Amino acid sequence: MPDFTFKQEFTAKIKSNDKISTIRREAKCKVGDRIRLYAEQGEALGEKTCIAVVKIVIDRERIWYFPERRSEAKPLPIPNRRLHEMEGFMNVLQMMDFFDDHYGLPFTGYWHVWRSNDAEDVEGFMTARERYRKSK
Repeated sequence: MPDFTFKQEFTAKIKSNDKISTIRREAKCKVGDRIRLYAEQGEALGEKTCIAVVKIVIDRERIWYFPERRSEAKPLPIPNRRLHEMEGFMNVLQMMDFFDDHYGLPFTGYWHVWRSNDAEDVEGFMTARERYRKSK
């Protein structure tokens, strides 16, 4: 089971389900994997289920999303919350500054998204078919 460790500034947002994703240089899991979340100090923040892993490039002007393999690619529905909010930032510029300060831009990595609560999906990542099934 893959582990993700987070800076202290993000732990409260993870505990409250305000942060339901993380961007890392490498793809650390695949959709459906259980993942463990930890604070830098070793505090367990929980176990979640990964619902999306998407290649991402952040540059000084925009954020790009790329499917790994076009033949296997599934469209990623637009989430209800903006990416910077899902990542725990107040705005896109704050997020870009963080990645520039820590990794340099352009940054290439993978956006990992997990269910905020295993009893329910993140609404924005449900396909039309899943929403239909859930409504019945």
